[in-house]
Amino acid sequence: MDVKQLKLSSVLLIVVGFLVLGIYTFTYQPTNIFLTQDNFEYIGHVVSVSGNIKFISDSENNLFFKICDLSKCLPAVYFNSSEFNKNKLYTLYQNNAFLVFTGKLTEYDTKLELIVYKFEVMNAN
Repeated sequence: MDVKQLKLSSVLLIVVGFLVLGIYTFTYQPTNIFLTQDNFEYIGHVVSVSGNIKFISDSENNLFFKICDLSKCLPAVYFNSSEFNKNKLYTLYQNNAFLVFTGKLTEYDTKLELIVYKFEVMNAN
């Protein structure tokens, strides 16, 4: 294999790699968990959980809150949240909005906790 073919093969492999990564990124769906279930098996995984915010506080750029359904709550932390997201979450908390949070499920002091990556308002449909 000469140098020209090697360069062409390298470029082709890079392009294919980026295509595979792009497809995976746009089609990946986190696991939906429910607060009423035992979710310790999902520690370290990216998950989605739905609920209302029942308590919220902030320290510097970090938000601490609880995601709750009708019977149970899950502590959550949103590290380095922007001022926009901080204000948006406080407003959604005041309006008792139903939200979907996506993040990494972790264990902190033997209890589950969600490190939030993103959140969105659940449609009322």
